[in-house]
Amino acid sequence: MSYQEEIKYWINYFLFLALNKKYVLFLLHINFIEFQMLDFSEFSGFLLFMFIFTAGFWLLIFLLTFVVPYWIGGTIWENFKLKKQAREAAEKK
Repeated sequence: MSYQEEIKYWINYFLFLALNKKYVLFLLHINFIEFQMLDFSEFSGFLLFMFIFTAGFWLLIFLLTFVVPYWIGGTIWENFKLKKQAREAAEKK
């Protein structure tokens, strides 16, 4: 028995123990389905869909790594300058 056949055997064995017979047969059937390559128009459509779908995640990552720290840092810096100006004004009086 080859390595791949042995892995397939144990996967199917554990699936048989965990699930009912109809679902196991469906999963075994999926192993033998051959997938067809996408042509260029389907592939470009898939890429466009993935770009639009994941754009929200990229925007969230950009906001959390650049915009929010810049905003917090600017707020701290402005508060520091205002406190410094208030301290200097208090010392002049």
